[in-house]
Amino acid sequence: MSDGEQRTIWVADDSRLELTQIVEALPAGFTVEQFDDGEGIIEAVARGGAPDVVITDWVMPGVSGLDVIQFLRAHPRGADIGILVLTARGSSSDLRTAFFAGADDFVFKPVLPEELHARINRMLQRHDAHQQVEEQFLGRWLEERKQSQEAKQRELEERQRKEEAQERMQLAELFMGILGHDLRTPLSSIVMANAILQRDVTEERRRLATRRIAASVARMTELIGRMLDVTRSRLGGGIPLAPARHDARLVCERVIDELSAANPDRPIELNVDGDTELPVDADRLAQVLSNLVGNALEYGLATEPIAVRMVGEPDKVRIEIVNHGPPIPENVVATIFEPFRRAVDHAVSPTGSMGLGLYIAKQIVEAHGGAIAVRSDAASTAFTVTLPRQP
Repeated sequence: MSDGEQRTIWVADDSRLELTQIVEALPAGFTVEQFDDGEGIIEAVARGGAPDVVITDWVMPGVSGLDVIQFLRAHPRGADIGILVLTARGSSSDLRTAFFAGADDFVFKPVLPEELHARINRMLQRHDAHQQVEEQFLGRWLEERKQSQEAKQRELEERQRKEEAQERMQLAELFMGILGHDLRTPLSSIVMANAILQRDVTEERRRLATRRIAASVARMTELIGRMLDVTRSRLGGGIPLAPARHDARLVCERVIDELSAANPDRPIELNVDGDTELPVDADRLAQVLSNLVGNALEYGLATEPIAVRMVGEPDKVRIEIVNHGPPIPENVVATIFEPFRRAVDHAVSPTGSMGLGLYIAKQIVEAHGGAIAVRSDAASTAFTVTLPRQP
């Protein structure tokens, strides 16, 4: 309460004469409201009132002084109200009951003005001191909470900076790994093919060398594209998409044709059911399917066909690639869609891949609003891609 704000006292007594005497005995400088019974005080508080002090007679018909005390202490606005009890009997039992219910002090009737002033002032001083302590405590608590939040924010920012630095370091190491490992083979092929072209060789050998250079350049371009995809996704840029209406079946057929040409002795069976047209980036979908079917060819039994099943459902298109062969270990399944992970726990795959394909496939599928999952047991391994019709 500010220094210029006047305090309020409510007085309740069923005796009009005693009520008048009490009001006249109150110290100056207070706003006073009078009530003929305890019910009036309860109704006033219920309507939103909250005085600084309530002076209530102990014995009143209907709502007694005890009822007033219990109501105030149970009410959210009543906790800070000072309560002074008026009693003519002076029963120790009544006083004990009043204090246990929440009364702050008492005055015997007939009321002496000096005593009433002293008890009101003492009660208000206790209230002010208590409120000051609460405000100080609250102030300290708020300040400590602010400092704690600021410390947590600094800790979070520092952790984010470290994680970002670690991410950049990993990407740098990844680039070095690509340069030192995956790009070495196609570069070596280009060097050897170029050496052949520098010599006087037959036209047939010249054509073979030229095709080798073209294939190596295509492989290097693919590796660099994958690295760019990884960099975008790891640094928050996301996989760029150019979605349009396409039939996923046609995209899948094109991928299977390309892989079948490169693996003529490995049958790939496609089964399509339902409408498979949806908004999708066709090139990115081809990238996903090429990776998943390529993995099935790489790790599946050469004696068993690869099964590609495509089902058009009302709200999505589901694509499943199944191969037969040894199951993926459980510890590998848990991290198989992270970068540098493969379907088997080897340092390098049979094709020399660094294990980025499944990570990029997951990023592409999720960029479409879809999901990718893997199931592997002794019978078969299946990767399932689900793409929504409404991304």
